[in-house]
Amino acid sequence: MSDSDDNPPRKKLKVDAVSAPVDVDKAEEVDLPRPEVGKNNERKPRLCPYLDTIDRSVLDFDFEKLCSVSLSRINAYACLVCGKYFQGRGTSTHAYLHSVGDFHHVYLNLHTLKFYCLPDNYEIIGN
Repeated sequence: MSDSDDNPPRKKLKVDAVSAPVDVDKAEEVDLPRPEVGKNNERKPRLCPYLDTIDRSVLDFDFEKLCSVSLSRINAYACLVCGKYFQGRGTSTHAYLHSVGDFHHVYLNLHTLKFYCLPDNYEIIGN
């Protein structure tokens, strides 16, 4: 078995340079980074280049922990750039769409208190 058999092919995402909805005909393909995988196929946490975008002045964790769009308490994440709460981390969730639409990348899971970088969907390690 060769090394190339162990690594799945890289995913491609169609993106547009403008924050408007993506026009698939005019979009270009961009390589997404592969998450680092450790033992037992679990993702390794890594450093995030967007930590300097966190705005502590807008963060207030006294609010009810629910998504500002769906009003759901399930899988609530705090955007550490604007302070709003969003649901989920998957590609069709409110947090993911907020990260892509507004270029806000650093989120805190309000239940587990783990930090994540979206839309790349990896856990951020602490210093």
